[in-house]
Amino acid sequence: MKLERFTADGTLLYAIQQYTKEPSADILAYFQRLTLELVESLKKSQAQFPTRKLVAMYPSTSIPFSVEVQCDRNFKSLFVHICFPKKTTYLEGIDKIANEVAEAVLLGGPIPFVEPFRAPYLKAPRGKKHLIK
Repeated sequence: MKLERFTADGTLLYAIQQYTKEPSADILAYFQRLTLELVESLKKSQAQFPTRKLVAMYPSTSIPFSVEVQCDRNFKSLFVHICFPKKTTYLEGIDKIANEVAEAVLLGGPIPFVEPFRAPYLKAPRGKKHLIK
């Protein structure tokens, strides 16, 4: 199998490196290991253009990422794309909370307690849940 195209979002890789202080090679090696596991999952597919997508967080950080792996039918070409997750999740009622906080800040009063934000939805192909830990 030949790696035809490997693309990665530079902002994502920079954010991971600044947060973790890991060398570039270690970060790329992590994504390479994920890619190899997803390719193993792809080999079981009967689809014409098998694709696997993983949405997870980089280990020991709260930085979400998405890895998409796609092969042709004969498994001769491999395409890998690493980026931030594209699906945006909006929080319900955040406008009301934001207004309360803004009023407290403008009036010089104490900032009200706000519940911690929920973690984003993480997704892994069947049999690969261990990759999103």
